[in-house]
Amino acid sequence: MNNNKQLKLNIMNKQLENYLELERKFRLMKNIADIWTVDYTMQKLIPLVHAGFDHDDITNFLISRWHAFANGSKFDELLENHAKEMEQETQNK
Repeated sequence: MNNNKQLKLNIMNKQLENYLELERKFRLMKNIADIWTVDYTMQKLIPLVHAGFDHDDITNFLISRWHAFANGSKFDELLENHAKEMEQETQNK
């Protein structure tokens, strides 16, 4: 096999690996997160589309909100509360 074909095959294999890895992560996230709440929240963003914002605008908005949330103290507080709840559930069993 020439180098060009081998390079294309390597790229295709890497793309497939990346896709499969993302699919695995997304499946796991759906099993952990309350997907109904996520979908409900997405539906609440429909007025942004009607107001003329495109997909990239909304994506950037959500990413910026996530960064603000994750970098704020609220995220740490929620993580601590979740850890305490998990510990209590373990003790109650």
